[in-house]
Amino acid sequence: MALLSWVGFTSHSEVYTRISVQIFFATFFNTAIVILLANANLAEAIPFLKGVFNGAYNDYSVDWYVDVGGIIVISMIINAFVPIIEFWIECLLYWFDKRND
Repeated sequence: MALLSWVGFTSHSEVYTRISVQIFFATFFNTAIVILLANANLAEAIPFLKGVFNGAYNDYSVDWYVDVGGIIVISMIINAFVPIIEFWIECLLYWFDKRND
């Protein structure tokens, strides 16, 4: 956010649009790409990266869906409900702050 405010966009809506796009890409990368690469065994496909991508699964299988699929679903559920919870916590904090004035 500091980098985006440093760029100096012409309107607040443009800043918030850029922030939303950046958050989308960060969430997508953390939810989809990192989890898949961490559990993939790409030793046969990319031999020179044998030590980096040496996960437990060579291909999609029942075990992959149980382990990795469950992690992806839990991540998606967390990403869906945390903004709602954060909104209500901010509302409660605002209400407590106004009540104490």
